[in-house]
Amino acid sequence: MSNENFTAVSIISFQSQPNLNQSNDTFLPTTNDKSNVAPANIATFDYSQTLNVLIDFGTVPGANREGCGTDLRAEVLIAVQTGIAVPSPITYNPALPAVPNTGKFSIRFDPAVISEQNLKGGVFTAASKVDWHGGTGTRLTTKDIDIEQYERTRSCPVSYIDFEQKMCGGTPFLPDSNQAYPPYIPPPNPHPSRVLIRNATVIDGSEGSLRFRANVWIRGGLITSIDRYSDGPARNIEDAEELIIDASHLILCPGFIDMHAHSDLHLLSHPSHVPKLSQGITLEVVGQDGIGYAPLASNNGTESTSESVLDYVRKQIAGWNGNPDRAPAHWRQGNTTPQPFFTWRTTAEYLDTLDTHQLAVNVAVLVPQGNLRLLAIGPDPPSCLGDASPSATPEQIDHMRTILRKALNEGAVGMSSGLTYVPGMYADYDELKALCEELVLARSQETPGVPIFTPYYSPHHRSYGLNAFNAYEEMLRLGLETGAPVHLTHATLNFPPNAGKADALLSMIVDYESQGVDVSLDTYPYTAGSTTLAAMLPSWAAGGGVDVVLSRLRGEGQAIIVNREGKEISLRGKELFQAIQEDVCVKGSDGCHGLPVDWETIEIAGLGTPSGKADELLNGLVGKTLGEAARSFALPNMTMAHLSDPFNLFIYILLTDSLSTSIIQHVGHEENVRKMMRHQKHMLGTDALLAPNKCHPRAWGSTGRYLGWYARDMFVAEGLQAGDQERVGTDGSKKWIGPDKKPEPPMSEESPAPFSATNSLEDVIPHMTNRPAKRLGLLWDPKATSSTGESTSAKDETLRVPRGLVEVGYAADLVLFDPNTVRDIATFEHPVIQCDGIEWVLVNGVVAVERGKVTGARGGRTIRRHEHTGLVW
Repeated sequence: MSNENFTAVSIISFQSQPNLNQSNDTFLPTTNDKSNVAPANIATFDYSQTLNVLIDFGTVPGANREGCGTDLRAEVLIAVQTGIAVPSPITYNPALPAVPNTGKFSIRFDPAVISEQNLKGGVFTAASKVDWHGGTGTRLTTKDIDIEQYERTRSCPVSYIDFEQKMCGGTPFLPDSNQAYPPYIPPPNPHPSRVLIRNATVIDGSEGSLRFRANVWIRGGLITSIDRYSDGPARNIEDAEELIIDASHLILCPGFIDMHAHSDLHLLSHPSHVPKLSQGITLEVVGQDGIGYAPLASNNGTESTSESVLDYVRKQIAGWNGNPDRAPAHWRQGNTTPQPFFTWRTTAEYLDTLDTHQLAVNVAVLVPQGNLRLLAIGPDPPSCLGDASPSATPEQIDHMRTILRKALNEGAVGMSSGLTYVPGMYADYDELKALCEELVLARSQETPGVPIFTPYYSPHHRSYGLNAFNAYEEMLRLGLETGAPVHLTHATLNFPPNAGKADALLSMIVDYESQGVDVSLDTYPYTAGSTTLAAMLPSWAAGGGVDVVLSRLRGEGQAIIVNREGKEISLRGKELFQAIQEDVCVKGSDGCHGLPVDWETIEIAGLGTPSGKADELLNGLVGKTLGEAARSFALPNMTMAHLSDPFNLFIYILLTDSLSTSIIQHVGHEENVRKMMRHQKHMLGTDALLAPNKCHPRAWGSTGRYLGWYARDMFVAEGLQAGDQERVGTDGSKKWIGPDKKPEPPMSEESPAPFSATNSLEDVIPHMTNRPAKRLGLLWDPKATSSTGESTSAKDETLRVPRGLVEVGYAADLVLFDPNTVRDIATFEHPVIQCDGIEWVLVNGVVAVERGKVTGARGGRTIRRHEHTGLVW
C-alpha cells in the first residue's frame, strides 16, 4: 500500500449491547506507519457477546471512489467467546489478558491496523481492509447515525466495503495508473454439490399453491428430490450429505428474480454482490432504461465509432453505475499490470466477460434501444422539439434492426427503452414499432413441453407524470400492433396529478389484455424513485453528449428549438439559459415528465465524478433536497448567495459533477404503489442504483419490504394477525415507521393491502419467482430439456434447466427466510443495511448466504437466448 493519511472513526452502533460504554476518540496519523498509530476507539462490552460494531467513514473529499457503490460505511465484527485466551498482537494490545469467565472486556482497535489484519477463528473476527486511496491529507470524516435505527434489527448493517476487499483482494479501483495491483485473493470455494434441506416449510412459487412440509435434496445445482410429509415428525434421514441445512423454522421458496436491475458494472466491480444476495435475489435483468454497456459496436461500425459510443454511454449514466476506468483487482489473478475495465464491445463479449469473472447471481441482459440509436444515428441531438423531431430514416431503422437482431442472437432476451432519457427519447412511434417487429421475428421454435418465447419489450415510457396515460397507451398500442410482449417497467403513476389513479391505469391494461396484448409489469415497493439530476433537463437541451450539454449550461453552446408557430429559433448564451430555466421551473420539462420541477422533492443521492466528489460544497449537499440546500445559502454572510435560487444550484451541481449526480425523487403515491401490485402479472423490479453515495433503500430492502411489511406487518398493524409487539410504537400505538421515518399509511378502500391476510406469503412469492421466470422463458417441464432439438455440448446440456419453482429438475436457486423476522431495515437516511430474516440463499446449488451472512461463494451464470431455437436458458 502507498502512504495515505487515515483518521479514525467513531463506533456508533452495536448489535447486542448490554452495559455498553463507548467513546468517540479520533486520531489522524501522519503516515501509514503502524508503529505511530494511536488507538482509535475503546469499546467495553460483555465478553460473551458477538458484537457488530458499525463504524462510519463518511464522505471522502478528494478521494478516487470510482466503482464504489456505497456511502462509505464499514463494519468491524468482533467476536469474544467464553474462556478462550485472546491473542495479543502488538498492533492491538500486547498486555491483553485471557478472557475471564465473568465480567467485561475492553478492546482497542484502529482502522489502519485492521487494514492489514484478518483475525479469524473463534476469538476475533475483524473486517479485512479499510483501504481508501485518498492521497496525502485526505481526511475521512465522521458522521452521526441514529443508534435507534439499528436497535430494531437482529442483524447488523453489512460490512459491504470491507467484505468486497476481503473477497476480491483490494479496492475495485486504484489511485493512479502506475500503481500495481495488491495481492490477489481468490473467492472462497463453493459448498459441496450435495445438499439436504431438512424440515422446510415449502412455498414452491406456483400461483395459488399452499405451503407444505418437506425435505429437499440438491445435487449438482439441481433439485433432485422433494420428500413431502405430514405435520408429524420427519422420517429418519441418514446424514450422508455433505451439507445439511436445518430449516425447521424457515420458509423455503425459489430464489427471487429482479426484473429491473442496474448492476451492469457492479456485478464486475463488486462481484460478491451483497446488496442483491442479502435480499435473496438469485437472478436479475440488466441493460435497462434504454442505455447500457452492450452493444457498443455495429456490424459496419469502425473502432473509433465504438469508442465514441462507449465514451458517450459511460458519461451519460455515470450517475447510475459509476464510471470505472481500470479493471478491479480480482480480474488480473497474478498479473500486476493495470488492465482496462471495458474489454467488450458486443453483447456476446459482455456476457462472456460476466461468465469469465464468475457471477454471484444469474444475469440476463436486454438490448438498450438508445444504444441502437447511437450506433445508427450518432449522439447529435435533434434540432427541434417533441413531435417535430426529425425521424430516423428507413436506412437508419434498418441498421438498428440489424444490430438488435445480432444482439438477440448473441444472448439478449429483449429490448429496453428509456423514453425520458437521451438519446432514446428522440425515437418516434414508427421507429419503436419497427424494433418491436424485430422482437417478434425472434420468436422461438415450437418445442414439445417448452412454451413459445418471444423476446419482450421493456419500456421506461415517455412520462410517469402529466402525460402518463398517453405514454402507457403508446406502449400498449405497440404490443397490440406488433404482437410483441410488453413488460411495463417500474409501472406506477407519480406526481400530484396522478394521485389515486392506479385503478384507471389498471383498467386500461386489462382492456388491452382483452384484445390479446401480452402485458406484464414490475414495481419496487416504495413511493420515491431514483434517477440522475440531469434527467430534469428538457430534451432539446439534453442531447449531443455530456460535453455538448455542459457547454450549453455554461452559455457557450447553442440549441435550436421550434416555437409554437413552427419557426426555428437559435438560442445562445443568456437566452439559452433562460429557456432552460423556463422549461424546468415554469412550463414543465419533458425530462421531469411534463411538470415543473418541485425542488423539495429532489434529494441529492450521489456524486459521480472525481471533480464532483472533490467539491466540499457538493459533498455537504448529499442527503438534502435541492430546496433545503438552496435555503442554506440564503443565510447571512454566506458566500455564493446566488445558489439560494434552487435553479442556480441545480446548474452549479450539473456543471461541477458533469451531469453525473444521482437523485432520489419523492413524487409517488402509496395508494398507487399498492394497487399496481395487485395486477395478475405484477413482478419484482428493484430499479436499484448501486453507485450513489447515498443510494435508494430499494437497493438493499425491496424483498424484505414485500415479505415483511406488505405480506405480514401491514395486517398486524390492522389487528388482522397476531404480531410481535416489539415492532409497535413505544407509546403502545400500532404505528409502523416506514423507511422515510413516517408512519406507514393504514389500509383503506383507496389504499388496500396488495395481498391477502390469510395466505399473504403464498400470494407474494410468485410475484418474485414464478411470474418473472415465465416472462423470461425459464419455466418449462424439466423432462423436455433433452428434446429441444439444438445440438450443444455436454456442458451446455447441464446448463439447460428451468427456474422459478421449487420442483424436481429445476435449478437450485433457493431462499430460506424466517417468516416472523424477515423485513427491510434500509431507510432513506441509512440505506446500506441488509434485510433481516434472509437466512440462506443458494445460487445453482452454491451457498451464497449462510445464516444471514454473504459467504463470497459465487455460483451464478449468464442466462441467454440461443439463436438456433430462440429458447432461453
